[in-house]
Amino acid sequence: MKRPPSIGWWLTRLLGPLALGLWAVLVVVVALITIAIGSLGEVTSSVWSGARWLPQYFLLVLGVAVSAPSLRVFVAHGRTRRDVLVGGVVHGALMSLLVAVLMMVGFGLERFAFGLAGVEQFSGVDLLGSAGSTATLFAQFLVLYLAYFVAGWLICSGYVCFGGWIGTAILPVAILPALIAEAVSWRESITGSLVDGFDLIAGPGMLAVPFGLTLLSLVAIAAMLRRATIAPLTIR
Repeated sequence: MKRPPSIGWWLTRLLGPLALGLWAVLVVVVALITIAIGSLGEVTSSVWSGARWLPQYFLLVLGVAVSAPSLRVFVAHGRTRRDVLVGGVVHGALMSLLVAVLMMVGFGLERFAFGLAGVEQFSGVDLLGSAGSTATLFAQFLVLYLAYFVAGWLICSGYVCFGGWIGTAILPVAILPALIAEAVSWRESITGSLVDGFDLIAGPGMLAVPFGLTLLSLVAIAAMLRRATIAPLTIR
């Protein structure tokens, strides 16, 4: 019998093109905004950095999509709870990696265009000017997107497993890793050293905090998957 495809790989093949399409649209929109700003006045800093908020909410929605409600569908097709957990982790990691790469490509394209126009992308600093700063920025995006994906997964699983009251009560805890990852990336209250909203000091040590909390969230998701009731599908 032919082995069924990995849930994580199947979901990524299904939704990866969507991420690519949304990125292409975002590039066009940012380019038009940049041209409009240049026509009305002067472009003084990165416009693409303003688009950094959208992908994290996209990953949050993807996390919701692989939460506990999907468990019944996969189990009905012969997959185990462990398959769903591993598949969700693989899918989240691959999509976070893809979106982080796309964001970095966007910064690279903007840097090239700004260089041709003689415009400084970030005030006094070239975030993509060295391998170290580029890797740091990429790592921040990767951890941020993975944290938001897992947060969406955990939030929806909490509502499905425990109901509305308890699900709402644990919501602040579920979203905490994502908020901390965001804070480490570009919140002045964490390190006090920002360059146009991006913190160059947030190295592996600081990123380990939201990453560790994200792993703990996955442990909680695994426990919820074991607890979730799989009701039979009914056709009315």
